[in-house]
Amino acid sequence: MAEYRTEKEWVEEYRKNFDVVGQDLVWKISTSQKIKVGSFAGYREYGGKHLVQLHGRRIAVPRVIYAIIHGEIPEYVIHLDNNTLNNNPDNLFDWKKGKKK
Repeated sequence: MAEYRTEKEWVEEYRKNFDVVGQDLVWKISTSQKIKVGSFAGYREYGGKHLVQLHGRRIAVPRVIYAIIHGEIPEYVIHLDNNTLNNNPDNLFDWKKGKKK
């Protein structure tokens, strides 16, 4: 079970453990023998959703990328070009903030 952390603490954990390289999320530190620094973070679930797990918490990769860049974790991320494989930070938008102009 994931331990309780505030949103700010989770954002700091994401920034400590991951880097955003282009449109990819990569490991900044090795948290186990299976994880190599610089390797792609996360996995695809059936249906194509790209998730990553950290400290027992599973979260969508686009939300982690958004959080690292903007310092807040959105409830849901819109891919502006409707391509859910394009996780370029410029293509991600917090749906609660409305359409990007």
